Amino acid sequence: MGRTIRADVAGVGALLDEERGSALVEAALVLPLMVLMLLGLLQLTLLHQARISTEYAAYCAARTGIVWNGDLARMRRAARFALLPTMPRGAAEPEAGRPLAVDSPAALAAAQAALSAAEEGSALASDAARRVRVEVLSPSRDELEKLHGGSLPEEAPFDGVGETPEERSAGELTVRVTYLYELRVPAVSQLFALGRGGEKLGDRYYQKLESTRSMRLQSDLFTRNLP
Repeated sequence: MGRTIRADVAGVGALLDEERGSALVEAALVLPLMVLMLLGLLQLTLLHQARISTEYAAYCAARTGIVWNGDLARMRRAARFALLPTMPRGAAEPEAGRPLAVDSPAALAAAQAALSAAEEGSALASDAARRVRVEVLSPSRDELEKLHGGSLPEEAPFDGVGETPEERSAGELTVRVTYLYELRVPAVSQLFALGRGGEKLGDRYYQKLESTRSMRLQSDLFTRNLP
């Protein structure tokens, strides 16, 4: 009787050890996948936020352009300001070209001031220009020349535009904002960069985001501001 009980206990212990080993193996297989899925969800959320911010940046650029005579420098500044909260955190060191600190309202205000004061060609301005590009899609110089009888005026009036498709197009400012968003979540940024629009620059991974916005001009368009 005693031998039977000891044998049963030994059998149960062996079975528990086997189940415990199986659970460890299953956890070792499943946990990395779960962590990878969570990191991917986090990166997808941040990327969606960046897409929305890119759309807002296009709105800000177009809004600035229609009231400031199509001033491309002002449009670039407006787009960069709109995208600052999605840029990497770090010390604002223009001479080193490091990303601006945007982890608090005060830091964001300081980053905006630093970006406004940065001269074109400086490391800080060059880094911002590399990340954010603003293009005027229409009206183009060719469209305005055709509309004004082959000569390009210094100022294209925003009011008094006709009703033909060409005339309506000349009365609207269309801009495109391209944002090179840095993928910063470890382990999954490489996977996202393999998709459409993904890029690798140095040891960092980026996703190219684009947004286009059209608005009716509210000021005369200075043709010198056109590319």
